[in-house]
Amino acid sequence: MRIATFLSLVCLSLWSHAQVMHDLYEMSVVVADQSTAQRQQATQEAMQLMLIKVSGSSDVLQHSDVQNAVVRPERYVRSFRYRRDEGNGDRLWMHVVFAPNLVDDLLRGAEQPIWGRNRSRVLVWLAQEENGLREPISTNHPAKQLPMLEAMTERGLPLLWPILDLEDTFALPLERLWGLFQQDIQHASLRYQPDAVLAGRLYQELDGRWVFRGVFEHQQQWLGVDGEGEDRLIVMRQVADQVARFLSDRYALRSMPGLTEGHRIDVSGIETFEQYQQLLRYLSANNAIGNVHVVHIAQGQVSLALELTSEWARIWLNLARDGRLRAIEEGVYQWL
Repeated sequence: MRIATFLSLVCLSLWSHAQVMHDLYEMSVVVADQSTAQRQQATQEAMQLMLIKVSGSSDVLQHSDVQNAVVRPERYVRSFRYRRDEGNGDRLWMHVVFAPNLVDDLLRGAEQPIWGRNRSRVLVWLAQEENGLREPISTNHPAKQLPMLEAMTERGLPLLWPILDLEDTFALPLERLWGLFQQDIQHASLRYQPDAVLAGRLYQELDGRWVFRGVFEHQQQWLGVDGEGEDRLIVMRQVADQVARFLSDRYALRSMPGLTEGHRIDVSGIETFEQYQQLLRYLSANNAIGNVHVVHIAQGQVSLALELTSEWARIWLNLARDGRLRAIEEGVYQWL
């Protein structure tokens, strides 16, 4: 049985608000028509974008095995369909769904990272200056949210936006957000309990170029984030690249050739056959374990030997976020 798990003794507070993304292996691209030539070109483009989303980094496209696969992407396609965006220039989109198992096999074979479906929710504090008007952006500004939303969606990053009511306004006044005062940003974000926080200012230079200056925080680590470009979407894609790379470096799993020896864990709290099946299904949904072997079952405890394809400490960083398993002591866990 194929099965995946992630365990080790590190910070149990990591799971709180991570969100499961179900569309990592799907991508939509604009096409001119439904011709064979357009379909082939769009499939290649969609596969490139999907691989970046799954791995968390555009570096994946530099590997020769990946490049060869992108040239002939058809074997990785599960289905595709067209849709017309009547509300936005009547554009024609091609939506491609790729086979997760084949994509994961490709990335593992190329020793490239696989960033799982469990993604950090990012709270966005964004202030924009345009035509001399400076304002914070919230859900009341859908058109101004769109470039950030589109760029982050391309990287598989779920977003939260502040309500910007009086509580938010007092906690993080516009001038403090514009000045990127980290303490104020962190204090205002406590209300939303996000996994990570992105705060920044977006403005236009005299030559027409858009500029983003901001900061990103996750687990008390701060990162400066910058971007410049001819339009807002280009800038936000630069921002999304930096955020995704930071999180992928922390959570994505990279296969390690030869690391297949059994890693033993004991899981308590398994009192019924249904819980036993739930545990196995939960583990099998992950991609960091080759096989699992049931070693022993007795008095509500299951002993398992896992064949790892990545280092154990990094595996647990992901499992701990779900809150389904709790570390009791080294090698011993409880099913919740």
